Amino acid sequence: MGADFTVADFRQNTLGYSGLSVEYQLTINNVKTKKLANEFKYVLSAGDRRTLALAYFFASLENMNLEKAIVVFDDPFASLDEHRMSATAEHIAGLQSQCRQLIVASHSKPCLKQVCGKLKVKEPLCLKLSRFGSENAL
Repeated sequence: MGADFTVADFRQNTLGYSGLSVEYQLTINNVKTKKLANEFKYVLSAGDRRTLALAYFFASLENMNLEKAIVVFDDPFASLDEHRMSATAEHIAGLQSQCRQLIVASHSKPCLKQVCGKLKVKEPLCLKLSRFGSENAL
């Protein structure tokens, strides 16, 4: 049960520090809504926004030659539920064979372990950044 809906006329306006600015139109049960703009940051949860941003990033990588690329993820698991964390870990690990180097930074040790468990290398290099007084160390 539930409403049948589609998102149409999706147009990216800008991609800046504040996030993705878009225009789009929803069709719910065959009824079109008025065109909407910049609504994602107001109607979606933090996890939904993060998932949308990750999906956009993964989609942008599909048409790129990544053989010589270094792909970096900065805390991709923040605000994600368990299902989305697992799917994100799967997608990240899937990039390993396509790029020269894959870097994943996160505060979540369980999520990093999940990514490492899906990688096709015997021992991925894992570094921990620690703070000792006013100094940082690896």
